[in-house]
Amino acid sequence: MLRTRVGPWVVLRTTVLVGPWWIDAPVRVIEVIDTSTAAGFTYGTLPGHPENGEERFLVRLDSDGTVRAEIRAFSRPGRWFSRVAGPAGRHIQRTTTQR
Repeated sequence: MLRTRVGPWVVLRTTVLVGPWWIDAPVRVIEVIDTSTAAGFTYGTLPGHPENGEERFLVRLDSDGTVRAEIRAFSRPGRWFSRVAGPAGRHIQRTTTQR
């Protein structure tokens, strides 16, 4: 199995499908968590991304053996169409995150 690791300051060019359009959503990794009980990373959006903000993905192993996954995010509209979308834009963002 191929195992790829992300590292701090790695830039990723992601795309998001919104209706019939593919939207560029570039991000930069700003933190990597890699311990015996936790693994994950945080990225921040770059110019051109529909939102301005950060998102963190973390998987933790608790002392009782429970595995927990966390996603934490904060953002605000980053491009004109994100601002115009209003509540519909938040719905699209929520749907994309849940995938």
